[in-house]
Amino acid sequence: MLTIPARGQEPAVTVTTAPPSVANPDWTYRFLVPTGIALAILTVLVTTVRYFTNVVRKRYRVVE
Repeated sequence: MLTIPARGQEPAVTVTTAPPSVANPDWTYRFLVPTGIALAILTVLVTTVRYFTNVVRKRYRVVE
């Protein structure tokens, strides 16, 4: 059953809602994830350079 409050009455308990707090990301997300991404990019670059300097260089010979 739905009751309608009478005019002029106040609620027994007033509830205030706090604004939502912005949570700081954990230190793992702030430091380890960017470091891991940077290391992965660096690994791919170094592997690519070493491949071309070791494998592709041996395929071709300078003719004099």
